[in-house]
Amino acid sequence: MRTCRCRRRSFTGCGPASPCPSSPSSAPFARPGSCTTPPRSWRRGQAASRWSTASSGGWSTRRGARPSREPAVTAPTSSGPTPSRPPRDRSPRCWSGVEPAAGTVRSWPSGASRPPSGPTRCCARAPTRSSWQRRPCTPHCSRSGFESSAPPPWREAAPGSRPRSRSQVSFAGGAALARRMRADACRRARDTLTRVRWLIVLPFARPGLMGVDFGEELSRLGHEVRLFPYRRNNLFYKNTPTKGAYQRLILRRLERVCVDWRPEVVLVIKGGPITPEIVRRVRAKIGARFVNVFPDNPLWMIPFDCLEAYDIFFTKERYALRCLQSVGLRNLHYLPMYCVPAQHHPVTPTAEERRRFAAGVSLVGNRYAYRERLVRALADWPLRVWGGGWPGVRDPAVRRLVAGGPVFGRDKLCVYAASILSLNPHHPMNDIVGVNTRAFELAAAGACQVTDDKEDLTALFKPGEELLVYRDFAELGRLLDHYLARPDEGRAIGDNARRRALAEHTLRHRVEEMLSVIQERCR
Repeated sequence: MRTCRCRRRSFTGCGPASPCPSSPSSAPFARPGSCTTPPRSWRRGQAASRWSTASSGGWSTRRGARPSREPAVTAPTSSGPTPSRPPRDRSPRCWSGVEPAAGTVRSWPSGASRPPSGPTRCCARAPTRSSWQRRPCTPHCSRSGFESSAPPPWREAAPGSRPRSRSQVSFAGGAALARRMRADACRRARDTLTRVRWLIVLPFARPGLMGVDFGEELSRLGHEVRLFPYRRNNLFYKNTPTKGAYQRLILRRLERVCVDWRPEVVLVIKGGPITPEIVRRVRAKIGARFVNVFPDNPLWMIPFDCLEAYDIFFTKERYALRCLQSVGLRNLHYLPMYCVPAQHHPVTPTAEERRRFAAGVSLVGNRYAYRERLVRALADWPLRVWGGGWPGVRDPAVRRLVAGGPVFGRDKLCVYAASILSLNPHHPMNDIVGVNTRAFELAAAGACQVTDDKEDLTALFKPGEELLVYRDFAELGRLLDHYLARPDEGRAIGDNARRRALAEHTLRHRVEEMLSVIQERCR
């Protein structure tokens, strides 16, 4: 009698001479040789998995199982009568990525760059009671031998007060509790997910851009990451006659990299030239999962057949999510934008920096028609503008408000720090109900931002306490007049926004949620 790696039960014939019956290719996050189906006790409770078939043909209780209230059943001997209960299939089903003894995520040997290929077999290590109690299926689960000393959140109470019931939570603090339990689930997914290979396909591989920060965060979590930029700042991509040929070359190179390096997950950022054909062809060859994180509005910036090709498509735009789900797409998931605390934080400008970047109201962003219209309407306020395209504007009323070209890094943070108010108008066609990235950047930098009203803002920040919201130019003017005369109130709003951003809206929070969704949908 041997015991499978999955720490579930004893069985006959699983050892060095018997391969594991589960297929390692059935899940993208399973190490070859490990199964992917959770133990049956996690789905049905303790009673469904109390028994296992021993080598003698009788029944035996699982080692470490909790006592049951059911009547005891005497194990029949080899010469005794055949038990009336018919035997069932007791093939081992391993839980991938968990070491039985320690209950931690497995890692490959230090000298191996990837898991061994070829047929693999189950080990004969016996499970221990501590390994069964290591990781429950929920934060306060007590089923199937799991024991948790922490009380459930609805029973927690302040000192001197009575514990709350479930019904009380739904009326008092239910939203905060739901956010906390959601964060706990994301952290558990991060801790239990096997470390895998990620190929990140992104427009540019410059530090600080979206995609590069995902790679850095996944690397900190122990994953192996490689970047594949598909634009690379060359003239062939920008030139219309050569753009098609260059994209075909990039797709052939991407397929070759995937086949040679064999990533388990291909994370695409936007992915303009990535066609559905290349996604299906690579998936058929190596079994990789394709995931897209789209920072813009997918309704008018990506073809419909490209949306369908991905296993999971993350979007910040709830309106687009509802529209696409109404026509049958089920691979979409809402994922707001984020801030990176290492890049977005308060700074103290020097005297020279304050002289260069001081402003009553600042606007950082490239020149677009809707922004130019806003700047023209605010010509009577102390507004200064930084961004690409502004120095070439022809309107003299707008040109005199332009302070410089694009700002990055510390210069951008100095603009936020040296301004009393920071404008953040959303694109009227790109951000329909969603919130753009700059809202989280300004919040993490401690700036008092003034932005136009969006449907998702109330779920991410508190208007009036963590940011200022306007619905038309008249209301915007009243806000500017009020807070320019009271800069201390603006600084308090910026401090509140920073605390909220660091608590709920960092890149780590988004990566944890992404891993949770991938583990749930791609198991």
